Amino acid sequence: MCRYRFGVKLDGIQAALQVPAGEMEKLEGQLHALELSSPPLRRLQLYRLPTGDWRVLLGFDDSASFTVQRIKVALLARGLGAEFTDLDHFEGASRQEYGHQTQALPLFGQGAVAQAFTEMRNHGAAPVLRVSFDSVDSLLAAWARHVGEGALWVPSPRAIEGERFRVVFATPGDDYPGNAGKRLHRPAPGPGHGVWLEVQPADELQRLLTTVQQQRREAPRRAPPQPVQRFDSDLEVRIETIPELAAKWASDLSHGGLFVETARPPELRSRLRLLLTLPNDEVLTLPAEVVHRVLNGPRIGVGLQFLDRTEGVFSAIDALLAEPVRKPRVLVVDDEAIWRSTLVRVLKSLDADVVLAKDGREGLVKLIDGYFDLDLVILDLHMPELDGRSLIDRVRRLGGDQALKIFLFSATSREELAQLGEPGLATAVFSKLDSLEVLAAQIARELGRQWPPKELSVAA
Repeated sequence: MCRYRFGVKLDGIQAALQVPAGEMEKLEGQLHALELSSPPLRRLQLYRLPTGDWRVLLGFDDSASFTVQRIKVALLARGLGAEFTDLDHFEGASRQEYGHQTQALPLFGQGAVAQAFTEMRNHGAAPVLRVSFDSVDSLLAAWARHVGEGALWVPSPRAIEGERFRVVFATPGDDYPGNAGKRLHRPAPGPGHGVWLEVQPADELQRLLTTVQQQRREAPRRAPPQPVQRFDSDLEVRIETIPELAAKWASDLSHGGLFVETARPPELRSRLRLLLTLPNDEVLTLPAEVVHRVLNGPRIGVGLQFLDRTEGVFSAIDALLAEPVRKPRVLVVDDEAIWRSTLVRVLKSLDADVVLAKDGREGLVKLIDGYFDLDLVILDLHMPELDGRSLIDRVRRLGGDQALKIFLFSATSREELAQLGEPGLATAVFSKLDSLEVLAAQIARELGRQWPPKELSVAA
């Protein structure tokens, strides 16, 4: 847990100010003036609070001296929007507890305002931003968006000052402190204050990400494909409450929802009533809400979340999902339709689930949707919107993910491809001028398959 509890002697300290981080430079000048007044400010100590604010302890010769200057200190606090506390009113245990709340910079004596603020800047005590999530899954989803969007939006009830931060990700079970955050100057996504951050994960968060990646990506190895019927696609569905929307079929069925292909996706948060026909001809009537929309690409439609959580409602779905077989999941990103269709044919023959994107920007969206469930990404180097090099950078640098397998291919020079095959970038590189058999064989080895499969012919 990110809680600082360091003992602080409060002898000779009469007042405390809690100052917003953005007002510290203004405070320095005010304290210089107080230091030169009579009776002068004699002692000063600075604290960094977990919220990013600063706590400033002020000391005079004695309580009588502070009483003379108390009005000036109160006016100073009001001008900075700071909280003012008269520590002369604290006694015994209450006074001692007040000094056990944060980590402090060294205490300085008479004439030390300049020294204290120089130490503060040299100390590099970046503001601490605490970002709370209701579950680990919520944290992981936010991290996937961070990779896809190139930054993480951290909302705040007030403006956040600073260029670099220490970010604490908090979940109900644990905290993940010490992550380095750098401000990116982008427009706010909506009303309210906050900051866009590019975050580098610290050890605790990196261990969590690595563990989740290993657990989810090893799943296909534990459950190799078998010739069994799958119930996660080709389910008949009707949208009863919006009859003018013609649904094709439902796929990606889970306990929480499903994806429905429709030429006219309803708006986000629309409430629907589904009539879902299962393979055994049983019809389920389920209320649902639109939580995701796909407006272009080969599969236009909506992701729906079931709303009825009554025990027993999902017994039929539970029966379908009782023994799921997880196929390897591969994201293909290429702006050439011929190559996309060729790779799909290869992957389908290897019994893999395929996610398609026609450019780098759409590829990022698909990457966010399945960030921790992808086993392999195959992408072209040169694409509109966002090229393969930039997408790799999002995964490796912003995501901190060195385990996700990334195959890069292009018609570019072999020298340029070789540079991207260096450790920490692409897992393997291929030229489009080579035989497709070379790429197909490598994909098969990566997915634990045999190439070529029986009764398959692949044209380059």
